[in-house]
Amino acid sequence: MNPASNLVNVRGIVFDSLTRTRLSGARITFTAADSAGGTAATATTDANGTFAISLRSGTWLAALEHPRFDSLRVSVPLRGVVVPDAAAFTLQLGTDLPGAITRALCGSNVRNDVVALVGMVRNAATNKGLDSASVFVKWVDVKLTLRGFTRSTQAVVTRTTRDGWYVRCDVPATASVVSWAARGGATTGAVLFTMTGAPARLDLTLDTTARPSNGSVEMDPDSSTGSLFPMSAGTARYHVIVRDLNGRFVSNARVRILGRTTARSDAAGAVTLDSIASGTQTLEVSSIGYQPQRRVVDVAVGAEATDTVVLTSLKSVLDTVRITAGRDPTGFELRRSTRIGQFITAADVERENPARTTQLLRTRKLLRYTFDRNGFALIDVDHSCLPLVLLDGFPLRPGEAPRVPGEAELDWTVHPDEIGGVEIYTSPAQLPPEIARLSFGPPPCAAIVFWTRESLGLPKANPMP
Repeated sequence: MNPASNLVNVRGIVFDSLTRTRLSGARITFTAADSAGGTAATATTDANGTFAISLRSGTWLAALEHPRFDSLRVSVPLRGVVVPDAAAFTLQLGTDLPGAITRALCGSNVRNDVVALVGMVRNAATNKGLDSASVFVKWVDVKLTLRGFTRSTQAVVTRTTRDGWYVRCDVPATASVVSWAARGGATTGAVLFTMTGAPARLDLTLDTTARPSNGSVEMDPDSSTGSLFPMSAGTARYHVIVRDLNGRFVSNARVRILGRTTARSDAAGAVTLDSIASGTQTLEVSSIGYQPQRRVVDVAVGAEATDTVVLTSLKSVLDTVRITAGRDPTGFELRRSTRIGQFITAADVERENPARTTQLLRTRKLLRYTFDRNGFALIDVDHSCLPLVLLDGFPLRPGEAPRVPGEAELDWTVHPDEIGGVEIYTSPAQLPPEIARLSFGPPPCAAIVFWTRESLGLPKANPMP
């Protein structure tokens, strides 16, 4: 490189091949390839994934660093960059593709349809890595055969190294999975997440003093695959306060550690969860009229933490049925009087006394359960139609109307003692216009509409078992 050459204004962009977006906070170190002294210069990308640096013309080696790749314990290979003898130069850099990173972690023989899951298992009391802890990963495998779909549960387990580190190399690249760690009879809570085609990191914190708890969560009520994950009990207490975006308390919200009994928030939005194991747990909060929340929490050892969960009202993100004053504000009774469709009243719910909301639907005509690509139960109509599912006029999946909620999600979102009425329409010809217009995109082929007792002006029911 000619020392007398002029500096070149280099402007660059770094793309993240894992997320297919620009990568902010990446550190790029340029080392002159033809310099015995190893002349180096560094730059860091901004929030838009761009950087600017002045370099002399010549050949450089670019080393890319980012906390995400550090967390996977992989390094991005050096890239050769030739800077021309010009006033300005634009450079584009990209990280390795997901397959290359998985091969760096797992070897060259890894299949194309799997990715690596890595992470640390730590002691909840000391925060140090746990040797020989077992990390479980479980998912449902659905295959299409000449006879239809076959559904099977797959589970793999790996052991942590001396410092608590683990690498699992055969996790499906795109699947909904559940993972937990265990050691000496104690287990963490379960963490549910979706693999998005790229290697991922999952850290888990284990309370080694936790004791096994009776029972475990099932994948769905009629699952033939057995339990989904084991449960541990402990001595920790976890306080939760539920508020809305305006700071108001949300009473009667359903709060639970995943796999444990649901508790309801009081008038001050507060609830206390007792006898739970410290360490990693999944907290779920749901309330009628709000978007449900699920978050992974670390419950501290020897402390009673308070967590505030803020729920977003569906009214702030969606239009809903226009309710007018009168004895039938939702139009439920008017539509029921036409005898078009199937209707379930509050009296029907009390008489049938279902343990779960989806049990109300199992005996209704033309409704059945099928499975999505990840193996989770879905409701469909007459073998070919995925219905629009509404709650008080709102889709249960805001912005995702083509996808109906799975059986477990529906049971969690709507409890039988909250139901004032249900409307079931199994063909487009049955759909009332005011219901059909609430669908995103094309008109729905069918609809299941849940109304709460509050929306129908009914008094609260006594909680069912």
